Formats: sequence, structure tokens, C-alpha cells
Amino acid sequence: MLVRRRRLLIGTGVVGLVVLVIGGIYLWQNLVFNGEVRPIPGTPYHLVIQSGVPETDLALVTEGLMLADRYFTAQLGVKVAKPVEVRMARTTPCIPFTSMISSSTAIADEAEICVNTMSYAWTKIIPQNRRVGLSIIAHENFHNLQGQLGCLPGPNDHEYAWWVEGSATYVGWHTLIEAGMITEAEVVEVMREWGGFDNNLQPLSSYDERIPGDPEYALAYRAIADLIERAGTPASLNQFCDQVGQGKNWRVAFEDVYKIAVDDFYSTFEQQRGA
Repeated sequence: MLVRRRRLLIGTGVVGLVVLVIGGIYLWQNLVFNGEVRPIPGTPYHLVIQSGVPETDLALVTEGLMLADRYFTAQLGVKVAKPVEVRMARTTPCIPFTSMISSSTAIADEAEICVNTMSYAWTKIIPQNRRVGLSIIAHENFHNLQGQLGCLPGPNDHEYAWWVEGSATYVGWHTLIEAGMITEAEVVEVMREWGGFDNNLQPLSSYDERIPGDPEYALAYRAIADLIERAGTPASLNQFCDQVGQGKNWRVAFEDVYKIAVDDFYSTFEQQRGA
């Protein structure tokens, strides 16, 4: 009985050790992002590249960052100044403990972009339409700028989401317009294809807290295009960011920059949508 009990204890200990090792590997794969570090000379960006990411992906991301940088300089009069780590994810998810296949194509904050090179969009859509990939990188790069200027809400803050994502979508595509890769009319058609003109979308004010998907992103793009036309310059985007970053309430900053109260803009925009 003593021998059998000892064997049981040893067996249980081995199983426990295996579980611990497997659990440790799982945690490591989800929480530790390892990869080759490759600076982009003359910029605040450096790539962190996981094994298996093709050079064509790296070239696309680098080009997207450079195009966005030119747009920021030419149209906004401001650039990303602080260091940004650009993670090229192949095995470690951008959002820990989520599927590489089903999670977001890319995410960003003031100091980081993470590109999920295993996502559906990156593996199926972008190889057929490189402009989509470039617009995504410029979109995320504008989130870097928003964060560095102080208007990117934190993970637990839920306000003016339509402005945050609409402006990034606008900058993402207008970066390509600036580069001569697409026309404004073509971008409007993209927004139509995304569902931004669908009558079943909720009012813009419904998307203060979160943006569910492509149709809502496209609707927010339309709202930002309207605001920029009112202000007369894309630089109104960073003017709004500057004021919010200095501690001004976003609704007050909005009215200062766009010369219309938020609720009045909501009303006017909905009337235009229904026309």
C-alpha cells in the first residue's frame, strides 16, 4: 500500500508539472511578445517582427507609415514625435488570450501598433487590395498621434468613439488620396460598400461609446468629412486633439473648433443623412 501510494503521488506530481509547464507556455505565448527588432531609419518607429512574417508585409507597413507621416506633415502640420513600437504578430495575439484568426486586424495606442498578420483581412483581403492595408496602417498611425496629443480615450473611457474612429478612418484613406493612389470619389464608394449609407444605421449619437463594425466606421467617416468641410482644414482634427489633451471637455473643444454644438451637429447630420 505504501509503494502504491508513493506511485500515485509521483504520478500526480508529474501530471501537475506537465500542466504547469503547458500553462506557462500558454501564458508566455499570450503575454510575451518576442521578435526581431528593426528600426525604420529617420523615424520614431521600430518594427518587432515575429518569425514567419513575410518581407512583403514589412514593406507594406513601412510604406503605410511613411505615407501617413507625409500626410500628417502636409495636412495636419504635426507629426508623431515619440517612439512607437510596431509589432508584427504571427504567433502572439495583439490582444492577449484572443484568437489570431478572428481578432482585430490591427490595434494601436500612443506608443504601439500591433498588426495581426494572421487575421482574415490581412491574409485574404489585403493581398488582393494593397490600398486597404496601407489605409489600415495610416489609420492606426493616426491613433498613435491621437494618443500623443492626448485625445485618444483610455481602455475604460467610452466617449466620442465615432470621432476617434471616424477621424482615423478619414486620415487612413485621405493619406492615399494625398499620395495619388485613390480618388475621393472612390473612397466615398468604399464607404458605401462598407454600409455607411444604409438607412438602418442608428443615429450618429448612438456611437459615442463604441463603434461596432464597418458600417458604423463608414458613417463616422462621413461625419468627419462633414466636420472638416465646416472647419475648412483637416488640421481641425489635431486642433480638437490639442484642446482635449490640455484638459478641455470634448464637447467644449468640439464647439470651439467646429463652431457648432455637438447636439446641433448630430441633428444637422441626421437631417443630411435623411435627405
